[in-house]
Amino acid sequence: MDEAAIKDAILYCSILDGYGDYDLIIEKAREVLSELPTHRLALVFLCHAQHSLGLYEELRETAQFAIKHHPQRASFYHYLYIYYLYVGGEKYIEALRAIREAIRLSPENAIYYSELGEVYLINWEPEKARQALREAYRLKPNDAIIMSRLGLAELRCGNMDEAFNLARSALARFSDKAWVYNNVGQIYLFSGNLDEAEEHLHQAVQKCPKDEYFQRQLLTCKKEQENKKQRLSQGLEYVPLVRRQKGTKRFFDEEVGS
Repeated sequence: MDEAAIKDAILYCSILDGYGDYDLIIEKAREVLSELPTHRLALVFLCHAQHSLGLYEELRETAQFAIKHHPQRASFYHYLYIYYLYVGGEKYIEALRAIREAIRLSPENAIYYSELGEVYLINWEPEKARQALREAYRLKPNDAIIMSRLGLAELRCGNMDEAFNLARSALARFSDKAWVYNNVGQIYLFSGNLDEAEEHLHQAVQKCPKDEYFQRQLLTCKKEQENKKQRLSQGLEYVPLVRRQKGTKRFFDEEVGS
């Protein structure tokens, strides 16, 4: 491929992205990389397509190769974060390291702070999650997904009024996004407002009926409803999830893992 053909292939990848044709993006990106193995934009498109198709092991290999040759490009650390987040468990500490490096290289990127907050939410460290998500919110105050995730962090920190205010604001701005409904549903779920939780989580499932994550959240809500019903029928107190999940870190100790 000559220089003009390479430029055309990269432009074609950009056009294909608009149509969601990720298989063809991979094909075109690999054509470029067969000639120029370290071509940055081709590697970006390859990572993007592999992520979109759920090819996580291939994504890891591409991201690690890209970091070796483009160590100052934050996006490749973000893709590595995505891989480690997918693997989960003991790899969450690696996700944390990767997204911190992305932030170091691109400190004004709101999405990277949001991803940092996500790791801390997963690890049941709400104060650290809130700090990261507040920075994401400062950088991108109209992003409803960031707003609603910050609401969940505020709830876990005991700021219930602020959590509900953020939930309502997120819905008022972008009530058509499945992730916003899911996040707001989680706020209600963890707070113990289970009927409201079911309503919003059901909306998320309706918008993305094949999404297993949304389905699991709705199933969790239904189990909580049954648990609450049984406990109240026995004259026992129902304790919301936000109170039951306080305490020990879930997956990693940052000091030990550092």
